[in-house]
Amino acid sequence: KLIETHSSVVKCVVVGIPHKHKMEVPKAYVVLKKTCEDTTKIKQELNTNPQYEFNYENRTYSGYYLFDSLWVKIKGKWNYLLALFDVKLNTLVSVKLVESEDSKTIYQFLHESLRNQEKISIGTDLKHEYREAIDKLKVKQQFCKFHVKQNINKRFRDYFDKNQLEKEEFNELIDLKKHIFKILDAKNLNDAKNLRNQLLDKKYSKNNFTIKIVDKFIIPYFQKLTTHLENTNIPSTNNKIENIFQKIFPKHIKRTMKIEQGLLRRFMLKLNHWNIKNKKEKNHTS
Repeated sequence: KLIETHSSVVKCVVVGIPHKHKMEVPKAYVVLKKTCEDTTKIKQELNTNPQYEFNYENRTYSGYYLFDSLWVKIKGKWNYLLALFDVKLNTLVSVKLVESEDSKTIYQFLHESLRNQEKISIGTDLKHEYREAIDKLKVKQQFCKFHVKQNINKRFRDYFDKNQLEKEEFNELIDLKKHIFKILDAKNLNDAKNLRNQLLDKKYSKNNFTIKIVDKFIIPYFQKLTTHLENTNIPSTNNKIENIFQKIFPKHIKRTMKIEQGLLRRFMLKLNHWNIKNKKEKNHTS
């Protein structure tokens, strides 16, 4: 509030949770008035003024998250805007612009963003870098059901396009895909487990294609496909974070940024508008 009421500040958005015992402070994205000439002086004042304290106790997350990254081009080079979305708060709680989307970078981002916070589950798409980072974080992961179905449909479609199959084999594979989708659409965990067991007992042609889907994906990652059935607070898809990306950073915008500061400034301003609208809608329905 004190930063927001500074005479030179137009907008301010605070993201991330600092480490209390290390005396860290949160990141604040500040937009100054056009009439403000000495930005260095203002920045120094906002960073050093003891009045601008952070209330650690009031910055708590729900424990239920979605994670994704947004590809953005800066000076002709692709960068990645890592983003963590709190499902219950219905907003992004941490963002960071990085040059690499490897598992180490993602782990560091998640570890720093969720330090001192409850960590129940994180929903993601199917990238192995996400899985490796979340496994290292020792948090439950939910694969986005939409991306899983999309991935499976593409695998079957590609296999059908590249292979001439007899009608019997074709129908057998269609039946296999329908069974997999029944597992994904199960209404409760017991039904999903029963369908998984039926799949293990199912007689179908074993080849590299079916082994990759069933034995190397559905069975070993069954828990990551059904985590949402254990807890109704865990969403089955990443729709919410993808929706906020589309609203804040449409495709025609994310290719036009020239500098990092411009990208982050626009992103945080749009996020602030999202939060204001979200708060109004919440108050209206409550």
